[in-house]
Amino acid sequence: MNVIYEIFSAILILGLLFYILNEALKNLKYKIRGLINLIVSLVLSVAVGVTLWLDYRGGSLLQYYYYFVFIGVALIYGFAYAYYQLKYVRRTSRLNKRIISKYYFTDYLYVVYRFENNFYLQKNKDKYQGIVLKLGKSDFHDSMLLNLNKRLQISKRFDINKVGKYTERLKRKVYYCYVIDLLEQEDISGLEMINAYNLINVNQNDFDKEILYRIILGEVFDIEK
Repeated sequence: MNVIYEIFSAILILGLLFYILNEALKNLKYKIRGLINLIVSLVLSVAVGVTLWLDYRGGSLLQYYYYFVFIGVALIYGFAYAYYQLKYVRRTSRLNKRIISKYYFTDYLYVVYRFENNFYLQKNKDKYQGIVLKLGKSDFHDSMLLNLNKRLQISKRFDINKVGKYTERLKRKVYYCYVIDLLEQEDISGLEMINAYNLINVNQNDFDKEILYRIILGEVFDIEK
């Protein structure tokens, strides 16, 4: 009975300790929470192991079973909480992000036409920007882009490339960014052709400036503000 009592006391004491620890860590990222749980369990185990070494007076180690129970329970709690944070919480966090993005964010296409090193941009209140199209729930990116080409009467050959995504969480907006490369130069009604090297000299919002500069750098981006 004494053995069972000591096992349950270790479970209760350490269970309360790890519960308080994880409540205090709940605002941290799941990776950090998982790592801290592992570190705490290992530190406790090492500390108890050192205590066992100091208290050992010879004889069978079974006489010191409580130390081993404490070490075992600490490791079980630490690894269990770490596994929970790194597997379940991570998966739930990703799922929630997908759900929020799908049902609570408004989706847009951000489209830039380009010929060689020149961009075709709209001028809106003295500021230059790409073309922004609001997506409906049943709209597909490809069909929206092809319809845009028809509306702008693009007659030359072109190549469509998705270059990134820009999320404004506070405004609950997601912009899927595309570059339509024209293989031949042509005039596009309502758009002005500006050389990439001259973009620094034209007036732009920070939002448009960041997207255009990422396009110039040629890197696929996933920006979240």
